[in-house]
Amino acid sequence: MNTTCLTNFSQAGGCGCKVDPSILKTILEGSVKAQDTNNKLLVGYETRDDCAVYEDSEDSYLLFTTDFFTPVVDSGYEYGWIAAANALSDIYSMGGHPILANAILGYPSDTLPVEVIREIVRGGSEAIAQVGCLLAGGHTINNPQPFYGFSIIGRVQKEHLKTNLGAKPGDVLILTKPLGAGIYTNAMKMGLLDDSMIAQTLPMLMEVNTVGAKLGKTPGIHALTDVTGFGLIGHALEMVDAQMHLTLFYDQIPFYEGTKELARATFSPKSGGMNNLHSSESRVRFPDKLETIQRSLLTDPQSNGGLLLAVDPEDKLAIISLLKNELQREVHEIGVFSEKENLEYSIEIKEDKNVVA
Repeated sequence: MNTTCLTNFSQAGGCGCKVDPSILKTILEGSVKAQDTNNKLLVGYETRDDCAVYEDSEDSYLLFTTDFFTPVVDSGYEYGWIAAANALSDIYSMGGHPILANAILGYPSDTLPVEVIREIVRGGSEAIAQVGCLLAGGHTINNPQPFYGFSIIGRVQKEHLKTNLGAKPGDVLILTKPLGAGIYTNAMKMGLLDDSMIAQTLPMLMEVNTVGAKLGKTPGIHALTDVTGFGLIGHALEMVDAQMHLTLFYDQIPFYEGTKELARATFSPKSGGMNNLHSSESRVRFPDKLETIQRSLLTDPQSNGGLLLAVDPEDKLAIISLLKNELQREVHEIGVFSEKENLEYSIEIKEDKNVVA
């Protein structure tokens, strides 16, 4: 039996390896864009959406994404599957279907056995094949830290496209998976997870967000994205434009079992969650009683996290019912959108949904 612990080969696991959002913003300021003379690129990197969107025909758009990360679990097969699910989620979170993929792989060939790499590739390729996406090829390099993921092309009918913008005043925010994947990964590296915790989390980490394709066809959903490396707060901020405000209810947000206790045990001021917090806190109003650990939970990097939906309140019950039927579990209404007016912050956190500040 192979006992290689993949999480020991990386400094930060899963989407926790992403660059600090504020640093990424500075990097992108130096990029040069080719002139889009035909005006076919509808969505680029400006809105930090899940995919680029390019007009393909009179009735459809092409979706394009690249997503890869370092190991989030120790099993090669499961890591490969999760990495594929995470990349596929970008396509589904815009209401589309994946059609073509290329793999991206790096690993230290002198220390990681080829048998482990074969398991990673097997897991990823099986996840890609399961959703009917064609795996065309890929690119592999020798690298000190292992990483794996995919570049994927998808397609969506124009009327079914969802982006991270479009929420309207009164819309409710729905989350489809619990938070805490980044904290769990850190705890796994430190040997703090028991079998029951791993068993609870693994199905969620491996679940492909295929329901997004149905949500694209569902009226009443004004905006859609997924929760990955920038945490709940970071991706919720992407849904709030200059005119919108979002109130999140801390007591309604789901977390994996033992997440808060594990966060205390694994806390680091240089973690991905804390980087996310520092990058976003100027746009967020936290209640004074919400301690640093709790705040960091809201910015914990998620690997293949859940979907975030801005839903018309009149359609809320029907959409929650659809999600429960598709996912066979509860989903959570965690916030509400309103007009920003003259507020200096974009998101306000309230400890209790039933307490009016």
